[in-house]
Amino acid sequence: MTFSETVVSKVPDPSLKEQLAAIPLAKKGTAPDLLRKICLDYMKLQISFQWKPSQDYNYTVVSQKYPVSLKKDTLHGGIPYVTIGTGNLYRVAEYYDAETGTVDVGELGEEMEIFGNACSGAASSAWARCITSAKLGFTFDMTQYNGYINVGPYTYPKDLKQFITKDFHHGHKRYSPDEICLENGAEIMFESYAKALPADGLVNHGHVRMVSSAPTVFRNADGTINGKNSFLLYCDQVCYENAPHHLKAADGEDAPLYKVHGGLDVKISFAELFETGYIPVTFKEFLGEADVKKPYFNMNHYKTTFSVEELKELELICNYPMSDFFITVSDPNGKVLYRRTTRLKASSPEEWDLYRVALPRILPLDELKPFEEACNNHLNIDAQTLKGSVVKAMDGILMPGTVAKKVFEPLTPERLAAIPLATPDMTPDELRKIVLDFMHLQLSFQYMPSEDYHYPAISIHHCLLKGGCVTAGLPYITIGSGSLYRIMDYMDPKTGILDVSEFKKLHQCYLGNACSGGAGISWSRCISSANLTWCGSMTKKNGYLPIAPCDYNFDGANFIKDPKSPRHFIPRTVCAQNGEQTMFESYANAKLADGLVSGSGGHIRLVSGVATVVRRDDGSIDGDKSFLLYSDQAHYTGSWERHHAQKTPDGNHYTVQGGVRVKESFATLFSKGYIPVTFKEFLGEAKVSLPKIETNIALEKISLPLLSQVRFVSNYGVSDIFTTVIDENGTELYRGIYRSQLFTEKRFKGKDFLESEKIAPFAKSGKNRIRIQFRLYYGTTETAYDALLTE
Repeated sequence: MTFSETVVSKVPDPSLKEQLAAIPLAKKGTAPDLLRKICLDYMKLQISFQWKPSQDYNYTVVSQKYPVSLKKDTLHGGIPYVTIGTGNLYRVAEYYDAETGTVDVGELGEEMEIFGNACSGAASSAWARCITSAKLGFTFDMTQYNGYINVGPYTYPKDLKQFITKDFHHGHKRYSPDEICLENGAEIMFESYAKALPADGLVNHGHVRMVSSAPTVFRNADGTINGKNSFLLYCDQVCYENAPHHLKAADGEDAPLYKVHGGLDVKISFAELFETGYIPVTFKEFLGEADVKKPYFNMNHYKTTFSVEELKELELICNYPMSDFFITVSDPNGKVLYRRTTRLKASSPEEWDLYRVALPRILPLDELKPFEEACNNHLNIDAQTLKGSVVKAMDGILMPGTVAKKVFEPLTPERLAAIPLATPDMTPDELRKIVLDFMHLQLSFQYMPSEDYHYPAISIHHCLLKGGCVTAGLPYITIGSGSLYRIMDYMDPKTGILDVSEFKKLHQCYLGNACSGGAGISWSRCISSANLTWCGSMTKKNGYLPIAPCDYNFDGANFIKDPKSPRHFIPRTVCAQNGEQTMFESYANAKLADGLVSGSGGHIRLVSGVATVVRRDDGSIDGDKSFLLYSDQAHYTGSWERHHAQKTPDGNHYTVQGGVRVKESFATLFSKGYIPVTFKEFLGEAKVSLPKIETNIALEKISLPLLSQVRFVSNYGVSDIFTTVIDENGTELYRGIYRSQLFTEKRFKGKDFLESEKIAPFAKSGKNRIRIQFRLYYGTTETAYDALLTE
């Protein structure tokens, strides 16, 4: 018997559900060897379980473009091969008759792909039993960049995001597994194959296999591996029309071999693996470097009540791939009013993202519409994950949405005035509300650019404001000094049109903000105890207080950005030094308008929802289930557009320049290196300082040269400086505006903003007054200087 001929019984095994139940669910603390066995057992069961179609059925393998036939009562082994599929054994079990071993293919109708898998789908379904450290999907994504760890001594570029899937090319940025084999050489690849263990992957130009037994290694006299004699066994999903692997009947009859849809314990030499360009990969969980996670769900916008219209904008996000959704609507007494099952299918690579699913893809919105009128019916969605468990994904109340306004909500003086100015007698909670309200207004006010405007958001990207299209929030700019008060100078509050032609004449930073600017300007409404600046400076020394019990001994002015620095200290280091549970407790103690600083000083968020804390039996915090809400300024292109795009009542998309009340788990915050920070004013340890501007020279009469040397110091950041010349009758003769480029600016000399050549002619009479006013991020415009202008 060869390895490609596996003896099996002619009688179908009728216990698919029982076989599935025999494969345990992975959980935290499961040993790596058992994790490997769980994945491999599932992979083998996908390929070896036996069944018969209930009727003749023809379906087409997408990439091959030819019909594949399922014949009634013909014995089959394994899930059918489909080039892009979302099949899994739990789904098959729903259509499987345990007494006869028959699968009701008639129920599948034209959605045959939900019954099948390609090679990558089969391996990913098996690995999804315990793996969350890697992106499970197509073979061209199976690189180090996506969490696949190379086995053995071979190497490849660490910045490789995707393999080249067609003809491979030599070059610095174009690689395929074939090329990696050639560049490492046979000896190194043989040593790598020798290190492969069961459930590891073997990836080549467009196929993936799973190692099913430890390799058998033969060495030459010089110690090198003999590639022709050394071998391992593997399992894989293949199209049976092309497959050399078949299962024979146990009694040895001459009847035709029955159809199989994969290879089971197939023998292959190291030499053949090398010649066909396979590289071995594994995962952190298999190496004991990461623990198994529980399934948990987020939404792109956190809500507890939903209208059918709002459901159109929501996505379910899970840390495991999802396959099937069990939807129920029930009344307040628990009586089920509606029930439906939706099974994901994928007809394109874009639809194979099973970690993120838009609700319109799984919900029959028209059917749900009648249930929202009662205002108290519960919508529940339970999701089958490929981990093997059914988990509650969503539980909310259906309520009719308010009638959407045809006119969007532009920025108006009234909306700004509705946010009060901070005063020394305010409580910390009142201060926090001021900050958060201002932050949300920055992110949510809507406008239409007067024309197309390209501006550089960061050094490598250029962003577009589209003329006539609704946009929400201050644009993202890496270093900016955008302010709602400044925007008001260029916005028509009645039409919501923003005159971007004026910004083309100015430096782009006047228009928008980065994450630090959005948070800093919001804090500037009441905070003067801290140096409000870029993320790298959000340290104790600059007035940012870590939230207990988290603490750190770093006393520098800035976080060090370069991890190669001999004394580097970054928020991620703070997280590591404090440990998971200490950081979880700190997240739990964070309050509204507190900050979350990440990475090497690279991003800042504002807490916008009090933390929901879930504790285990031993009192420790469950970081996967515990979460808080945050709001932040972010770059809208790419993933941000995907997470935060919204629609106007007429169905047009508009762009949101940040996240408003986004849900994030404690575990994710910790893994990304976020530390929570607050301020003395928020803790009641300092009162709000009223705005003041100090000068070093105060005169009733002043010459322009002397005024150019006057130093101005503000206790709040300065947005704009207005210089006005007024005659003795109160008539304005001249008005100039200086726009600061950084929201952190508090110190100026007169020469920084005075246009002396334009002002000089008004000094000759000796009768005109000069008035200098500073517009502060605090929210007021303060007179800094008012004197008679002389020569």
